[in-house]
Amino acid sequence: MKFKFFLLAAMSSLFVVKGAGQTVTVDGEVKSRGEIRNGFQNPLDKNLDTGFGGFLRTKLSASYSDEILSAKIGLINSNVYGQTPVNGAPAVGIAESWIAYNFTPEFSGTLGRMALSYDDGRLFSGNDFAASPSSHDLLLLKYKSSQGFQAHVGAAFSHNNDGNYFKDETYTSTSGYKSMYLLWLGQKVEKVNISGIFVNDNYHLQDTQPGYDANDPTLESRFTVGLNFDMNEADTPISFHAGGYLQFGDDPNGKDLSTYYVNGKISYKFVPKFTVTAGADIFSGTAYDETKKNKTFNKLYGANHYSYGYMEYWTKIPNRGLAQWYIGVSGDITEKLNLSLNFNKLSTMKDFSATDDTRNLGSELDFMARYNYSKNFLLEGGVSTYFKTDGTMLYKGMPVGLDVHTPLWAYLMITFRPTFFSTKVN
Repeated sequence: MKFKFFLLAAMSSLFVVKGAGQTVTVDGEVKSRGEIRNGFQNPLDKNLDTGFGGFLRTKLSASYSDEILSAKIGLINSNVYGQTPVNGAPAVGIAESWIAYNFTPEFSGTLGRMALSYDDGRLFSGNDFAASPSSHDLLLLKYKSSQGFQAHVGAAFSHNNDGNYFKDETYTSTSGYKSMYLLWLGQKVEKVNISGIFVNDNYHLQDTQPGYDANDPTLESRFTVGLNFDMNEADTPISFHAGGYLQFGDDPNGKDLSTYYVNGKISYKFVPKFTVTAGADIFSGTAYDETKKNKTFNKLYGANHYSYGYMEYWTKIPNRGLAQWYIGVSGDITEKLNLSLNFNKLSTMKDFSATDDTRNLGSELDFMARYNYSKNFLLEGGVSTYFKTDGTMLYKGMPVGLDVHTPLWAYLMITFRPTFFSTKVN
């Protein structure tokens, strides 16, 4: 019923829009994925059966734009098949809800709930593969000069509910920040895009953490700074990315931070439709005998699925850090069909303990096929396997000698993005 009301309201708005250069669009997304899980995210005990299931994600959005104003409202429902009873009503949430104002052709401001994605998605990503994508409630100011220089400044502030606006209360969200401030700068120099980012996110100590005081909330501040360099030009077969980050301040538990993260990759097009890519990600880690500082980098609100192996074993960086080396090949077999194959080798940066110098986390092989039937209909599938080691079991908190299935994950996903309406008034 909510979807019908929303669609009717969006349709009705078309008849009250007046003026020049205005566009109203109503579109949607239906994403359905079926999966076979035989050790997805964690090794699976041989005494347990292989899992099979699927999920459905539905989006409905209405957007408006003219020369000065633009806005978007997006509803979302995401659930595993069978999660909603036959006679039950599915939960509908807000994926996006924002309004943007163009103060000048170069300077604009956006306020509301929105997805954030910067650079290669390592710190901020919409995480579109996930059942529930990521969104932030904030004010975002943007500037872009005629010479290509860009600057984004963002600020977010969180409350538990509307009864505590002016109370210095503890923000109790288990995964959210009390406040967050963002600065991103970008400029293209010759063929290289250079960008810098600064993030300050702040957390309240929770009632389960040492130092918690309900009458005097303690705010822990984490700072992350980084630089990125990218080159990806159509007229050259070589492209590359290099990035480096430092993290300092306090972690959400109140411990001193001193961490780093570096990454790099290079791609080469042998022919226009086939590309080979090799790269590495290095996250600092905390040694087993380190008690004063947290030296494990936190990747904030970045991408998970496509970045550290499709089986998602290490989406949360191990306390001892993470080193990932990878190589892959992808190619357009036809105009609509793309195939890719990637191999990842993973290890920690520090020994497991004083008596165990294990660092080898194993390796992973991922195959994926994407078929673009049309501009709004995509069929995607893949198969992945993980080659576990003793280190895999240790860092997953499982007995080394436990008899487990050969880790395997396979999926088939359909994505349909229809446009129900699109009208423009000149």
